Amino acid sequence: HQNRRIDIAVLRLEHEADQIKHDIQNHLPKRLFMAIDRSRILDILGVQDNIADKAENALRPLHTLLANKYWFDSVYQAVFARGGVALGRGLWRGGDAGLIDGAIDGSASFIDQLSAIVRRVQSGYLYHYAFAMILGLILLLGGSWWLFTRIAA
Repeated sequence: HQNRRIDIAVLRLEHEADQIKHDIQNHLPKRLFMAIDRSRILDILGVQDNIADKAENALRPLHTLLANKYWFDSVYQAVFARGGVALGRGLWRGGDAGLIDGAIDGSASFIDQLSAIVRRVQSGYLYHYAFAMILGLILLLGGSWWLFTRIAA
């Protein structure tokens, strides 16, 4: 926080120095006679400008660090934004395309196989259906009897 204030102060002072230099240059008399040579005044302003530039260059690493906000935006973009996109793509490929679509395709395949078996059993003869109902009734009664004897014991 302190470094940021120093950087801002240096930039503000350099800007003010540039403004003063331009004001002096713009307000110099254009006449031939002055108390001091015009080129000498411009040389002095150039030296002051060089001092400000050297101060800026000396603090450039600090300025770069602060201007880039400690590179938090770049790290955030690399880790969270790109990481979130990669996680989303992974979940889409693994979860949606692999698991969900695979389960739906798998259940459709299971139903297809079960239908093939049931299709063979369905003959259209009445005695086949009666036999299946009697067999189902025997299994239901036998299972109930077996369960009842286990609970009563």
